[in-house]
Amino acid sequence: MRLAIILLTYDGVVSWYCGVGSITQYFIHSMPEVISRSKPGVDISFFVGIPFTGKDCLGYREGLVDGVKVVVEKTGGRLLFFSDDSDGISQYGGPAQWEAASVGGASVVLNLLDRFDKIIIFAFDTPYCKVGELICNQLSDYPGENPVVIWVPHSTGLIHEIKTLPHSSERYAWELAAITASKKHESCYVGYINRFMKNHLMAHFKADEAKMLPLINGVVPVVAKSPNLPKWMPNKRVVFSCGRAEAYKGFEKLIKAFAKSQREHGTHLLINVSTSTSYAPVFEKLLKLMDELKVRGKIINEFLSMEDHLAAMTSRNVRAVVVPSLGEPFGLVPEEARLYGKQDCPVIIASDVDGLSEQICTGVDGFLVDVCNEDEFAKIITKVLSLDNEQRKRLAVNGLERLKQSYNYPENVVTCIASLPGLEEVFD
Repeated sequence: MRLAIILLTYDGVVSWYCGVGSITQYFIHSMPEVISRSKPGVDISFFVGIPFTGKDCLGYREGLVDGVKVVVEKTGGRLLFFSDDSDGISQYGGPAQWEAASVGGASVVLNLLDRFDKIIIFAFDTPYCKVGELICNQLSDYPGENPVVIWVPHSTGLIHEIKTLPHSSERYAWELAAITASKKHESCYVGYINRFMKNHLMAHFKADEAKMLPLINGVVPVVAKSPNLPKWMPNKRVVFSCGRAEAYKGFEKLIKAFAKSQREHGTHLLINVSTSTSYAPVFEKLLKLMDELKVRGKIINEFLSMEDHLAAMTSRNVRAVVVPSLGEPFGLVPEEARLYGKQDCPVIIASDVDGLSEQICTGVDGFLVDVCNEDEFAKIITKVLSLDNEQRKRLAVNGLERLKQSYNYPENVVTCIASLPGLEEVFD
């Protein structure tokens, strides 16, 4: 069997500025293990498709694309570029750009049709909602087997953007089209990244559970050698938090809670706000709040790379990693903290919302908290910073076990593919 696996994405190949870029990287670097699991007689090639993107795009990273090419070319695949009718600067865009991206993505898939017995397309997020419908319409009289299209949303316009995006109603209708295609066409599916997203898609988009496949988010459980600490990491014990400069990320709540707790300990607060997605009003507001509350610590505004994550999580100075989001469909930071920080045992504190709630069991492998309750949040911070080494180690060991059981991404990709009809016996 000649099998092609195609990933369509918009971040994580030329640029890396958001969580989709991170999970794209994990998907790409899962492929060697996924392919190694295939049975004799199954020949898998891996392709990555992305719109043409220039060096002026958000979060551009020199050399990132070269690493992607190495992975795909080793499998006999290649990197597939197509037009999304943009200037090459905005990777995400709006409805017109999404339409063009779907057309471009569908076109490169159709060009591979005669080379493979089976084709599986993982279409990441909103820009590719129409890929399944386009392919199925084009191949309506095709005598062979249609490619399988799995639309995998990592968020939707209903979760935390409905009140802010000018095209929110258009985005809902656009995303609904992917759900409709999964009901209409046998070869179209919807992938869910966790229970929260599965329930969300069923409740608000009326997704058919029978046409939903698990592609649970996670990390590749291989810890690279820790790089040198970045210049922004202080030589002090810190509570560490990071992410885009968006109000929903909850940094304001963290600053206020830390200010209440800091009289009980000598730890510093360090927040890394990613430059590539920083918004001046939000950033300036956080700086002002730190100053007004006389918070011991600092906010830095630098590009947030995976290397930075690794360096921070492996630093012995990081006592806690906090994810204070007001809304988070999944959130990779807890799993990255568990993986990268396993030797030095940073304790995870996360907002008790959405997908974060199912990743942590309070007192067992971290702590969930209502970040809108400042007093409760402050008490949890103080409690975590008072834990001794054995207590921290126990939480870390339990968290790493949870990661291995539920958030091993190569294993989750294999599970997803093997759940497709006709592909149950592809892997050992």
